[in-house]
Amino acid sequence: MKRIVITVGTDGSISIEAQNYNGTECDEATRPFETALGQITKKRRKPEFYAAQQEHVSKHEKFYE
Repeated sequence: MKRIVITVGTDGSISIEAQNYNGTECDEATRPFETALGQITKKRRKPEFYAAQQEHVSKHEKFYE
């Protein structure tokens, strides 16, 4: 199940985590929250983001073989 988890730390920091999204789906899913909350100070990509890109590249390479 796809989920967006928003955590507010005791210091007031806020983190947004997209769970079970692949590739750029996570950016699309979190964008409304990022826009509403203001400036992003740090963004970390999870392995799922890169796995979807790698799969696309592999399929593309096989197409030309």
